Amino acid sequence: MVLQLYSRLSEVNANKKGEDGIEEEEEEFNDSVVSFGEERIHNATYSKLSHVYVAGGRKYQSAEAMEVRYLHMKKVCNQYADKMRGESLLHENVPKSVQNLLYYPVKRFAFCQLPGVGSKSVKSFFYAGEMGKPGSGGGQEAFSGQFPRSMKFVKTAMVVRHPMERLVSVYRNTFEAYIDTNKAQATQKEQSYTFPEFADIVINGYSQLSRFFEQNNLDMSTNLDEMDTGMVDGQKGFSLKWNSYWRHCGVCHYDFQPQFILHLEHLREDLRVIYEKWMEPKYWTKQEITGMERFLNIKGWDIKSSNPLLLEHYYSQLKKSQIQALYEKYQADHELFGYTPDYFLALGKED
Repeated sequence: MVLQLYSRLSEVNANKKGEDGIEEEEEEFNDSVVSFGEERIHNATYSKLSHVYVAGGRKYQSAEAMEVRYLHMKKVCNQYADKMRGESLLHENVPKSVQNLLYYPVKRFAFCQLPGVGSKSVKSFFYAGEMGKPGSGGGQEAFSGQFPRSMKFVKTAMVVRHPMERLVSVYRNTFEAYIDTNKAQATQKEQSYTFPEFADIVINGYSQLSRFFEQNNLDMSTNLDEMDTGMVDGQKGFSLKWNSYWRHCGVCHYDFQPQFILHLEHLREDLRVIYEKWMEPKYWTKQEITGMERFLNIKGWDIKSSNPLLLEHYYSQLKKSQIQALYEKYQADHELFGYTPDYFLALGKED
């Protein structure tokens, strides 16, 4: 199955942008396919670290919540440091590309950028401040030229959401049919894969590559640079879009570990903490402050792929064993950020 999809993916690659031009993000065009009603009406997919505000009825406090997330992530990373655990590799993982990070040279901090978690909004957040265009000036060049050594002197932050929600966002934005309204004349783009086919790529893609290596007497340490592995390696091509949080951002590596972890469902409130603590608006002009406040107070930050009806639409197409396999692939992401797979497993079909 996966090998057949691999062949079809080559055709899709000819009509899509590569990783240097990935189109992002939050399904702004895919609503032309089908409507799923109002925005999120429940919080079953929230991190368990947010339950104090949900079940406890407390008002959400961004700074407090992000401190809890940071301490939880540190605790899990410390558990993973045990050399007798396979997860100890997380401490050695260094992101391969400086393109994974959006750098703010004025105050020397960076956001790890991943598809499916509001990357466009974070870029707009950077534009709204004192710096102007992200990456402008010599600071970005020096940061890039000295990467990854430069990370020893840079604070980092990242945005997360439930890993299963993120997969829906990536699928909708990459493979599902949609109407492209960004061109002078709107055009219909055909569906590349069904959601079950996409899940099969994510779950079984690399194991198929491993079998290919075995059949051709190749070692798994073989240099893959000259092979088209963009559907499975998480480093290039389409699979970059569904790479794991820990691998893409180096979550447990000392130089890359994020000091602030923002939740997509609270993005506006959490970005304000970055603004107040790291951007130092007391040194900004009145015009710059006005621009940032306008951005942070924008209404309608709806997250379409968090809609419960939409999530049910996609995950009810999968068997419970497939959803379990997705969880196992992204288990470290679930544990690092306090997510559980229970809600999604309940949506799946019996095997």
